[in-house]
Amino acid sequence: MWQIENILNTDKYSSQEILDLLRNKSNIHQLFLDFDPIKATEDTRFLTKYFVQELHTHFAKEEKTNLPLELFSRIYSPFLYYLIAHVYWRFSFNLISKKIEIYSSSSATTIESIACLPQTSEEFFKNIFSNKDLRLLIDLIILNKEIEAVKWTPLQPKVQPSQESNLKDKIINLINSVLPFKGVYGFSIYENIFLSAILVLKSFTLKSKKAITSREAVEDLNIEIYDPSLIQSIRTAISILLPPEFRTIFSRRKKFSFKNILRAPIIFDTVRLYYSDQVINYVAQQTHGLRICFAQHGGCYATFKNRLIPESIEFLCDTFFMWGDMLPHSNSCKSIKYAPSPMLSKVALKEPVLSKDIIFVGTDISPYWDAIVHPNPYHLGSYLQEKYNFLSNISSENFSTTFYKLYPAPISQDFNEEKFIKDLFPQLKLLNKSYHLEEKIAAAKIFVIDSIESTTFYKCMAANQPAICYNGLVFFELTDHAKQIYEELKEAKIVFETAVEAAEFLNSKTECINKWWDSTEVQMARKRFCDSYARTDKNYLWQWVKTLLKL
Repeated sequence: MWQIENILNTDKYSSQEILDLLRNKSNIHQLFLDFDPIKATEDTRFLTKYFVQELHTHFAKEEKTNLPLELFSRIYSPFLYYLIAHVYWRFSFNLISKKIEIYSSSSATTIESIACLPQTSEEFFKNIFSNKDLRLLIDLIILNKEIEAVKWTPLQPKVQPSQESNLKDKIINLINSVLPFKGVYGFSIYENIFLSAILVLKSFTLKSKKAITSREAVEDLNIEIYDPSLIQSIRTAISILLPPEFRTIFSRRKKFSFKNILRAPIIFDTVRLYYSDQVINYVAQQTHGLRICFAQHGGCYATFKNRLIPESIEFLCDTFFMWGDMLPHSNSCKSIKYAPSPMLSKVALKEPVLSKDIIFVGTDISPYWDAIVHPNPYHLGSYLQEKYNFLSNISSENFSTTFYKLYPAPISQDFNEEKFIKDLFPQLKLLNKSYHLEEKIAAAKIFVIDSIESTTFYKCMAANQPAICYNGLVFFELTDHAKQIYEELKEAKIVFETAVEAAEFLNSKTECINKWWDSTEVQMARKRFCDSYARTDKNYLWQWVKTLLKL
């Protein structure tokens, strides 16, 4: 099945050939039938704890540091969690078995022309999803190849963000650099300033309080149950890929400086806080009473049992703000707060416009994203097949008014979805990746979404925008509450098991979509979903103010 790497180059194979190859079930799929993704998630958490403790012991000995294990863990856990998850999936599935012949027959042991090492955690996170060279390096580590002559220069993703910055971006960056409230999905610049003022005022009323203390007892983390080769692969990957900022942080800052303490004892920041060196300062300041707050910025945070990313980054804070009233299945933050989503609240206020447009929204399909968050690394074939099935089964009338929205991610080095779609359906109208779907909310006849974890699905439900969804990515296990909610959505014909069922339903309702959508059954199911996972309020800002005042 490693032929996937060869066929994903759409310049070499036609889209139909890719479909034919991907839909052919290989024997390797048997590897996944009995695989327990929840156990894998638990293993990743456990191994992260183990290697955090191992690194803590190492640095305490080598750098003569005496920092609390919990503080150390908050700085290192996000990086280790991603790296360990990546090695775990690839090792567990034996995905590189076909590569063994390639590398064993080669005498080359240097990889200086293949990959460079990340200098910062931010470079690592940017590249782990899009840079094939970095993944190739991890494959070599798992294969226990000798790594020599590695250049210590920054990795670069294939697609670089524009270096140009308009006035609005400069203003936002200025605000983000000085204000304690640094943005929640949906808040404007002015709302950030207003909420920051509240946090600054709170600094006059709240006393500093030490947040992190040393742990008396160290957990007994036994890793003897794991394959020694897996443990050695993880240990080698950490030693090679640990950015210099982590190697030198404690030698540079044995005594952290707090001269530039933030204006308030509470700070709101985007979840990408943990992608940069800035977290070192924030986490260190937690020992002086700083509290870090994050807020949900997408779908599926409380619906899946085995979701990796939120548990490894977003929840490593003191308080996390949820969109609904349901707790995540598991989390490591100290408290959960519930507040209406500002972004969802804004789209909910849009007035509907009569339209004939059908908007079909695609999901991120980078094949190598799987090695981080998806239990089945070969879901790509079934995902593309379902997309093909939907577009092939809608009526010609519906097809003529359908727009396909590509996922707003950089062009993958492994797969060009835009070319793939244009190859199969040259007449299909495409919405640019940078097009904001919020502009189409309430201005389309209906949305079609290919994954129940899509944030677009949450937007449609919150805005009362007619939408149907088929689950093209079936690899996460829903929580018990989410299963009940989605069963109601299936009965209301909002969610479907297959793309063909969704297409047939759309064909049958072309002339009466609003009548179906406004029915009691649909509206009750939609409201139940929103109450649990997509809460809105026209006075959302006031609700946030009241919540901040209680922190």
